[in-house]
Amino acid sequence: MLSTRSSRGETSLNKDSMTTKSIIEPTEWVDRARAAREAGYTFFDWLDCVDELPVEQFRVVLGLQDATAVPLQLECRIPRQEPVLDSLREVFAGAAWAERELADLFGIRFRGGDPRRVLLPDSYAGYPLRKDEILGARAVTGWPGAKEPGDEAAAAGRRRMVPPGVPDPEVWGDRAADAAPASPAEVAASAAGGRVRRARADRARGERARGDRAREDRAREDRAREDRG
Repeated sequence: MLSTRSSRGETSLNKDSMTTKSIIEPTEWVDRARAAREAGYTFFDWLDCVDELPVEQFRVVLGLQDATAVPLQLECRIPRQEPVLDSLREVFAGAAWAERELADLFGIRFRGGDPRRVLLPDSYAGYPLRKDEILGARAVTGWPGAKEPGDEAAAAGRRRMVPPGVPDPEVWGDRAADAAPASPAEVAASAAGGRVRRARADRARGERARGDRAREDRAREDRAREDRG
């Protein structure tokens, strides 16, 4: 990858993908997009976002095409605590739809953009593509890896795979009452999919189950003594 730096940010050419990438400041977002359009990048290709937790920022990426040149990507980073960026819809009309998607999925606010929701109902609370977003419905839904295909029960000895968006119990669900709330980075790390449930969580559940059985046994003994008395 060839890279150059200037007062206007960093520009690099990825020889593998043959894409020119420029990392710019949020304050330059609209001006650099307009300059790219005037330079021949008149085709708006895509607009997307990456949640970079544990770093507290979002990376917003704009893809543009020129029929006579390699594709161009403009990237900028904005803080997660206040994710605000100027809208591109006055430069590329098609960006308005993509901005509405990023607002729904990541909670990014585009100044001068269309504030209407496009994917989610107004009643939906949260941003489902943030890494620290907890997808509670998956905690009670069967997930591939828990059992063999066609089996009704989990296969004996098979390690249970955890679905994306469901943190370990000690982070969410069964967190100790005296523990501070989990940080976004802790939730995001614990909610990563494709992993095996932590042994610590399994041990904790086993200990709770044994404690429950012991309490039930004591209660039965107390009732038996009362009946005999």
